[in-house]
Amino acid sequence: PPKQHPDPSWYVRYREHGHPHMYTARQVVEDVTWYLPGFQRGSVWDAERQAAYCNLVFRGVPTPPLLLWERYDTARKSYVHLVLDGQQRLTALGAKVVRPDGTVNPPPRAFFDLELGTFSTDPGRWSQTFGDLARFDFERQMSGERTLEGDEARRWYWRIHAHAVIGGVQLLVHVLPNRLPREDVVEAFRAVNIP
Repeated sequence: PPKQHPDPSWYVRYREHGHPHMYTARQVVEDVTWYLPGFQRGSVWDAERQAAYCNLVFRGVPTPPLLLWERYDTARKSYVHLVLDGQQRLTALGAKVVRPDGTVNPPPRAFFDLELGTFSTDPGRWSQTFGDLARFDFERQMSGERTLEGDEARRWYWRIHAHAVIGGVQLLVHVLPNRLPREDVVEAFRAVNIP
């Protein structure tokens, strides 16, 4: 029987307009190389903005989804994801973001303070980036017998705790399909990037 009501205009169809994915924080910083289209701006977030974003993610506060465009790269003979929205967030997390000229965005300037248990702009002696914590391998670091006491034990506690928290973080990523016309992709980019 025919539908009583047509699909609303905002209804997003998987085959036509892409689909959402959930990426773990570790996948974002370790398993995926992110590429920028030629019309993307450069890395503009300062250290304070990066630290603020990393603290939000660390505390589990929902953040906007990343918007990607799936494209076939003939040079690599594989599909790549072009970042339409989320370059600044990916850079803050320490993900590998490759610009059209082949250069990589600068390393993050937000550091997790193992004394205070929060992200800041101070790259002090006991600070690590979001990516460092996501990639942390406790078993390899603690191989052999070792006794931890005092300040060293507290720093190890924060490192292990931060790694566990970040390991549970998932980021929403919306992927626009390869077949979507460039005009629609540019329109989507402008809608989310131009005030």
